[in-house]
Amino acid sequence: MLIVISNKVFGQAGTLDSTYGNNGISYCGSNYGPYNLPFSTMDSDGRMLLLYAFDDSSFILTRYLADGIADITFGNNGQEIFNTGHIYNNSYIQLQQDDRILVAGTIQLTPTDSAYNTDFFLTRFLPDGGIDTSFANLGQLVIDLGNRDYAGCLGIQEDNKILLSGSTDALSTYQKDITLLRLLPNGTPDSSFGDAGRIITNLTNLSMHEEYGDKVLVRPGGKILLLGVVHYWQWDHKSIMRYQSNGIIDSSFGSFGIVTDLAIDDISYWDFVLEEDMSILVGEGGGSVSGGGFRTNLHKYTPDGQIDSAFAVYGKYESSFNGYSLRSFKSLTIQSDHKIVASGVWDDSLLLLMRFTSSGIPDSSFGINGMVTNRFDGLYCSANKVYLYPSDKITLLCASTNYIDTGRVLIVRYNNENVTIGIPNALTANSFALNVYPNPSSDFITFDLGTIVATQAELFIYNTSGALRIQLPVTHSAQLQISVDDIGSDGMYFYTVRTDDQQFFAGKFIIQR
Repeated sequence: MLIVISNKVFGQAGTLDSTYGNNGISYCGSNYGPYNLPFSTMDSDGRMLLLYAFDDSSFILTRYLADGIADITFGNNGQEIFNTGHIYNNSYIQLQQDDRILVAGTIQLTPTDSAYNTDFFLTRFLPDGGIDTSFANLGQLVIDLGNRDYAGCLGIQEDNKILLSGSTDALSTYQKDITLLRLLPNGTPDSSFGDAGRIITNLTNLSMHEEYGDKVLVRPGGKILLLGVVHYWQWDHKSIMRYQSNGIIDSSFGSFGIVTDLAIDDISYWDFVLEEDMSILVGEGGGSVSGGGFRTNLHKYTPDGQIDSAFAVYGKYESSFNGYSLRSFKSLTIQSDHKIVASGVWDDSLLLLMRFTSSGIPDSSFGINGMVTNRFDGLYCSANKVYLYPSDKITLLCASTNYIDTGRVLIVRYNNENVTIGIPNALTANSFALNVYPNPSSDFITFDLGTIVATQAELFIYNTSGALRIQLPVTHSAQLQISVDDIGSDGMYFYTVRTDDQQFFAGKFIIQR
């Protein structure tokens, strides 16, 4: 939200960036399936590439400019619909150094095939969205390693070599093992890596279990970090493995090449990133807490895979919640000032965005005590991926679900620091349009919202330094009463109200006890 003072607008850190898209939001697509959530990547110019399922055998690739407007020069009037000709899911997207676009997934060659007969699939697009016929077989590559091959993540090295990880099995073993493949830029296996371009890793000998590679990162110099997951019955356990550039496990990392103390039972989501000094940050969420509920964790490890005890509390920020609604980090990134930004989902319905100091403490200058939650147009709203625009503004790829089996793709951008900007014409505030009383107030202050015709609105209250003090959802024809003790000390405060039909109200009041 925005604070109006005289003829200037102050954007609070953690509020929507009104200069982006439609008042901070770009609505990008719809009707993705429940198991085909959107994936994305951002280029050096701040353009966002989106990938999401169109139906069982095709996907849509679109690009949005740095201001949140669809790039109509990309593909066919802004989008490329690509039909694989087969059942396709588990989509992932990455950019090579020359801005060629790689898309990976899992393919079932014919509808009549057993679900146990699936393969890895790769296709490459030119920077303008057209198929790159110089890659593999006229732009497409199918990799068959066993009966069940599932793609889990995609990565690109500095030399444009391709890393593809997931799982494979021999069916008769009733288990799936972690698979890591490296391909040359043209799509052929890299014979210098592992066994003819592939590595198979088994983290446990438990029967009836699944293991898969879920996130992959490459350190400068070529060492590879892979986040692997073991799924066994009702719990997930995850580990980080480090390989040398030739695919041999790096025994100097963690315990004989593996960090294994990351897990909480029944993990729902996770991500990891590298800091400048090659320290590793791991975010996760879900997991059963003693007595019920869920927790959201942020861990830090040294470059050699040991817990960093100086971070947060003995190396971990841990937040536990009562109840059984999901709270989880899905994505992490690091600002230029080393602050940590985490995004995900809150309470199964709200977008979750948090910022931490470099030492792992919630950043009180961001949102409310370091946290921002929003719901945009659905029953479920989740921040699947977080990016930093070159100016460090926070950009989120979101999934918003209105129904059980359909949803919308959104890009949302937030202010990262308190900034002063001009008032856009569409957002010119109706100052003092609301009835706010008593003013000054010594105990309770009432906001009479009866003049607002919208069905939904949000109220934001700020102090004179621009710090957000209160954020509340409201409805029309309502009177919202707030204790001044919940707002702050004596002095002047500013409020803004933004409605779902883009009406904007602003004013000020005084607390005087």
